Amino acid sequence: MLTAYEVISLGRYPYTNWSGKLSAHDHSIIQSAIKLTGAEELIQRPLHELSDGERQKIMMARALAQEPHVMILDEVTAFLDLPRRVDFMQMLNKMARESGCAILLSTHDLDLALRAADQIWLLPKNGEFIVGSPESLVLNGAFEKAFASEGV
Repeated sequence: MLTAYEVISLGRYPYTNWSGKLSAHDHSIIQSAIKLTGAEELIQRPLHELSDGERQKIMMARALAQEPHVMILDEVTAFLDLPRRVDFMQMLNKMARESGCAILLSTHDLDLALRAADQIWLLPKNGEFIVGSPESLVLNGAFEKAFASEGV
């Protein structure tokens, strides 16, 4: 079974030669991804022993090890408990700021999105695509209109 470090290192294989041997530069990038995601204490553990939140952190480090310019994520916090969701969104915010990678994600955790996002893309039922800062979308009533229903 692969360790967490070995899974993260898979993100570097597109950059290796035909033998798949990782260079010192590759290991340096892997270490940076581990540090950015806060996964230092997980790297020696087998992947199958990790919780959902820990595994998700390792997969983010793997993606970051690929040195992307943009990450597109779909419901990355869906199976996490509330404290891990908050931690994960904070980690994504830190990753975006420190790595320079743009992160586009879909989420139903609107409260977390309002706290963590620089920009929100909102698509209400009427199909009118709205883009803005979390604050401006709340203040101009876009959120209220988009999620208007009885009891909300």
